[in-house]
Amino acid sequence: MSDEKRAKWIKVRVTESEKTVINEKAKAAGITVAQLIRESLCRVKTWTIKNKKTEKKRIREINRIGQNLNQIARWCNQYKSAGDAAQVLSYLVAIEKEINSFSILPNEEDHDAH
Repeated sequence: MSDEKRAKWIKVRVTESEKTVINEKAKAAGITVAQLIRESLCRVKTWTIKNKKTEKKRIREINRIGQNLNQIARWCNQYKSAGDAAQVLSYLVAIEKEINSFSILPNEEDHDAH
């Protein structure tokens, strides 16, 4: 904590029920509402996408993989008795390799932590 004086205000509108929940949490923690909010916000991490084009490509690829999985599931349901389990498994392994070929979670280099 610094010796800087808290002289600035931030006003936030909340519903009556939100206010009740916030007051209850502060009381349960044995701290003021202001302290609860400050401490809570210090624990929040935000990030922004540096390369939105890359992120959109990742999302498109994930959607394509999901569509492929739906097609495989539909095929399995339709041809249960004639289904070649080994062939289906090979398709699923190929999909797993595709998923592993790119990062689904954001890379640190693609995002700024705040």
